[in-house]
Amino acid sequence: MLNISSINQGQIQSTNVRRAIEYAEKYHKGQFRKSMQREPMITHCLNVGDILTKTGSSDSTVIAGILHDTIEDTVVKKQNLVQEFGTKVADLVGCVTESSTTKDWMKRCNLYISKLKKSPVEAMCISAADKIDNMRSISDNLTKGYNIFANMQGTPEMQLKKFTGVYDVINGKVPVNL
Repeated sequence: MLNISSINQGQIQSTNVRRAIEYAEKYHKGQFRKSMQREPMITHCLNVGDILTKTGSSDSTVIAGILHDTIEDTVVKKQNLVQEFGTKVADLVGCVTESSTTKDWMKRCNLYISKLKKSPVEAMCISAADKIDNMRSISDNLTKGYNIFANMQGTPEMQLKKFTGVYDVINGKVPVNL
């Protein structure tokens, strides 16, 4: 499992993956997931990176997975990622960043799915890893009796529609071991 202690214990060999974890930790500091357990946001970023690592994804895909929410949820801009991690990583993060041009949640979901259809398979893998971790979190919260949907935009049916839309885009395009 990727985590900050893995860096400190030297278990992560890639300097760039270590830098990405530290970068995500810095910019997501003080942010929490929508779960009822007030889980730090960095946990989700690391889970996405861990899923991608376990499936043999390239370092650039793992790094983009760790950073996938930085543009959407922090002050970080795509140009910052280009400077820190290069164009490939920044472009992958851009592919999985929801549009901020509309406040309507379902419109944002539809724009995201449309953009994902035109994205490289690495971005689809990042999106799949993100959704896998989101579904695990939803399941975990529901199992513990928490109404996770009370903290989320969109009804459970709308959430399902988004997950199904992403699945329809990536089905058959991403590695089966994801």
